Amino acid sequence: MINENSEGGNIINPEKFMEIMPEFKAWSGLALVKIFDDSGSKIKPLGSGGLVNYKGRYFVVTNEHVVRSVPKGNRAIYINIPYADKDAIDRKMIVINDAENKDNDLAAFEISEETVNKMNEKSFLSEENYDLDIEDYINDISNVIFVHGYAVYDTQIDHMEKTIDMVTTPYQTTVAEYDQYAEILNIHSNQEGISEYGEEIEVSTFSGMSGSLVFGLYMEPGGIDYKAIGILSEWEKSESKLLVFPFKDITNFLDESFFSDN
Repeated sequence: MINENSEGGNIINPEKFMEIMPEFKAWSGLALVKIFDDSGSKIKPLGSGGLVNYKGRYFVVTNEHVVRSVPKGNRAIYINIPYADKDAIDRKMIVINDAENKDNDLAAFEISEETVNKMNEKSFLSEENYDLDIEDYINDISNVIFVHGYAVYDTQIDHMEKTIDMVTTPYQTTVAEYDQYAEILNIHSNQEGISEYGEEIEVSTFSGMSGSLVFGLYMEPGGIDYKAIGILSEWEKSESKLLVFPFKDITNFLDESFFSDN
């Protein structure tokens, strides 16, 4: 185990976190989406997801358990991932392929280039925006962690008016421990976080945030940078911890599911 006392290189005082949270929310929000089940008479929120550009193709990645209630053969039809186009018209992303790995709790939806070309105020994380070595980050860089997702209580659906009001929850916390055997990062969920308004907050629930990308803080020569280091999978409420799978699990999954000849 690597514990929260590991020597990270990035030491930032609380006042600085107050300053950078709005910046982090704006930057990470470009790659954040909400996933819905559109198979019934009423649309149903399922969880969060992240936009990833991998090897020139475009994906929404999330947890398998987030979309488990939608039969796999029908997901391209019934999974609804909304976005606004360049004319501010709300649209549904066109899914051209999908895959899952139940053992690793991962699912992905390949998005059509037609959708990508129409999108406004959203962007897909490319290779320079994610770090595949999560142990190097928590050992040598920092124990600071950022999460940004859609908590279930902040999604309001008016079925009569057919409108959805969604508010995201950015949250800053720290590493609890890294399980080297299971290759799972545990992060604290009982600490007061910092909101996008620079206020200390306690998040009452992380339900709905499964599938959110998890970010690390990097001090670059040009200033502060953020990189995705994993995906939020589970909230262990009784232990006040969130479980994070490393980002390399995502790229391995994409390779096996979308780029393999097998």
